[in-house]
Amino acid sequence: MSDEAGMSAVSGAYQTISDKIRALHAHGYSRSQIARHLKRHPTQVRNVIKNDELRGRTWPLQPPNPAPPSTAGVAEAATPYAGLDLQRLAHGDVYRLVLEEDGSVRMPAELTRRMNFLPGEPITAEVTAEGVMLRHWRVAGRRAQAIVRAIIPEGVDLVEELFAERRREAAREAAGE
Repeated sequence: MSDEAGMSAVSGAYQTISDKIRALHAHGYSRSQIARHLKRHPTQVRNVIKNDELRGRTWPLQPPNPAPPSTAGVAEAATPYAGLDLQRLAHGDVYRLVLEEDGSVRMPAELTRRMNFLPGEPITAEVTAEGVMLRHWRVAGRRAQAIVRAIIPEGVDLVEELFAERRREAAREAAGE
C-alpha cells in the first residue's frame, strides 16, 4: 500500500481536518507528509499537534465508532427522550440537561464526548424560535466564516485591501500630510 493510500485509509474514517491530523500523527506520519496529504499548511498541522500536547489530550479523542460509555457513578444516565421520531432528528438523539442552581447547565458525559466538548473550551449557544442550539466553537467559527463569505463579493481580498489601505496611510504620513 502506498503512503498516499495508507494515509487515506487512516484518515478516511474521520470528518474533521484536526481529527485526520491527529490520526495520521498517531500512525507515525511526519508533519510534512500530513500537510501534503491533507493539502494544509504545515503550521496548521503543527498547531493541532502542539495544542493537543499542551492540553494533555491523547489520541484518540473520539474513535469513529466509540463503544457506549459507562454510566457508573453518574447520578442520571444520558437517555434519549421516549416518544420522539428519532429518525427525523439530525443526529438522532435528544438529551435531558440539568439546570443547576448557579445557572450552569450539566450535560451527560456521553453527549460531551460525542460532541468533542472539553472542559474549559467555549461552546456557543444560539437562541432560536424553537429553543437553544449548542455548538462546538469550531462549528460556530465555520458558520461565521460562511456568513462572511456570503456577504463579501467573490474575488475581494479583505486582507489585501487592509494592507493596501495601510500602505496608503503610511505613504501619506511619510509625505507629511
